[in-house]
Amino acid sequence: MSLPEDIGEALSFMPLTQHWVPLLWPLIEGHIEEIPRSWPTTHDELEKWALGTRKQQTIADRSVILMQSDEGREHLPVGLITGDLVRGANSTNFPGAEFGDVNIAYMVFSLYRGQGIASRALNQVRQAWIEDSKSPVLRIDIGNKASQSVAEKAGFVYMETVEVNGRKLQLFRSI
Repeated sequence: MSLPEDIGEALSFMPLTQHWVPLLWPLIEGHIEEIPRSWPTTHDELEKWALGTRKQQTIADRSVILMQSDEGREHLPVGLITGDLVRGANSTNFPGAEFGDVNIAYMVFSLYRGQGIASRALNQVRQAWIEDSKSPVLRIDIGNKASQSVAEKAGFVYMETVEVNGRKLQLFRSI
């Protein structure tokens, strides 16, 4: 498949529903160690997670990142992105984030990495949350240099390092 000249123009988002699970699971299964730790790690967990997706949602509640081919005939799933609003009941799940922030997590499937997809998708989602008067944040493992670079390219800046269950995470905020 040939990739589009302007990947940003070719990206779109669709709610993660049960329909997508059979197509996405094979792309995730071989890369469990690369997904955000709060995400499902089995097929059954992914199905339950997809069932929790609202049909009427914002751009990043729990979405499949789709990319259109140059020919415009195909829309392929190239990754996943989520946004969790930090509020009273779940605030302990997101150390370093503040009430009202949106904690974003994302992954691009290995076949599509290194093409700028993650940066462009993250930037689009960041802008959507800002337009919704929310403050997007990322919490990235201190050793994940690739995600740190993606964050900076997408308009986030490093704020501080926090420790969560013995793991050091870097907190990035939207600028």
